[in-house]
Amino acid sequence: MIIKKTPTVSIIIPTYNYGKFLHSTIQSALSQNEYPCEIIVVDDGSTDNTPKIVKQFLKSITYVRQENAGLSSARNTGISISHGDYLQFLDADDLLGKGAVAAKVKIMEKNPSIGLVVCRNEFFHSEPIHWWSSFFVGAWRLYSDNLDIHLCFSNIAPPHAYLIRRDLALSIGEFDTGLLACEDYDYWLRASFAGQVPVFSSNGKVYYRRHRASMSANCSQQTQWDAIMHIRLYNLMKKYPDFPENNRLSGLMAFLAGTLRTINRLCDYSLSVPIELYKICEEAGGEIKKESEKENININLIFYFYLLLIEEHIESIKSKESFKKNLRVFLIQALKNMRLPTKKSSIAWKSLKFALFDNKAGFIQRYKLAKTSIRSFI
Repeated sequence: MIIKKTPTVSIIIPTYNYGKFLHSTIQSALSQNEYPCEIIVVDDGSTDNTPKIVKQFLKSITYVRQENAGLSSARNTGISISHGDYLQFLDADDLLGKGAVAAKVKIMEKNPSIGLVVCRNEFFHSEPIHWWSSFFVGAWRLYSDNLDIHLCFSNIAPPHAYLIRRDLALSIGEFDTGLLACEDYDYWLRASFAGQVPVFSSNGKVYYRRHRASMSANCSQQTQWDAIMHIRLYNLMKKYPDFPENNRLSGLMAFLAGTLRTINRLCDYSLSVPIELYKICEEAGGEIKKESEKENININLIFYFYLLLIEEHIESIKSKESFKKNLRVFLIQALKNMRLPTKKSSIAWKSLKFALFDNKAGFIQRYKLAKTSIRSFI
């Protein structure tokens, strides 16, 4: 008789001067008791009351302190001393919802070929950022399928929404200590290009704290790191020409939409746009044209990203008129190759029809597409 081993989970909490949040974060980790969990707190040289907070939990957790070396380094330290079959990353200002870890473990235990699972998330505020922020609860949009395509557009969830199989984590290597932001996005991209696209979990939820000191609060700095990630992503897409599998065209459209959005934001913040961003957009535009000439095109997500491209980004970019002209030529030709409309009104009508009646698309995706389509008539 074969006795199946109970899976174990390592919850890795990097922290730097987040003592005021740490107590509730550790408590949320301790509440994940459906499977055996080791909780590892890596103190990245905090100078606040972090050691005092951690002292209350020393019987239940592993505490490691290191000289300040950054978030990625602290996560890497946690990985190096962990023992769990699965790794759950949890930043020191965020929370795991009830059963969040177990829901993801169950999916991977049922299917050993799955190495990465992601669940839903919600924002919450411990302090008002704007006068209205205490009344608003949002979330990073997370779709239930085609997550490889959505990763080509942008990151899809905060770090603690993911659970990764230990073997996969060891095979893709450490978090990049050279990235001061987007290091988690880089990590999930590397896993995806290694063949482990995240699988959606409809059960379980995590909570992302929004506050003035969070990394995501510095929008201009975040956008500069986003620009670096677009360049990294396109280099990966060139290295792996079959990614996303059977959805290359949709992936390219998503990539181009995300890159144009970042170019637009850089212009809004009066920041310089790296010339390489323009170059990879034109390269992607050329590949979109070629891909669109092939047969059996999957256009399930095309209109969604196409509207993001044309209506919200190209016209609003404040520089490089020649770049906008070339890009529009690529896209218009691609649409013609796909036998899709090129006039704004026709695009809007067909997109609205797609949003209302195509049951293959997710509800949130269809809602946003309908909203964008209707707005184009106003």
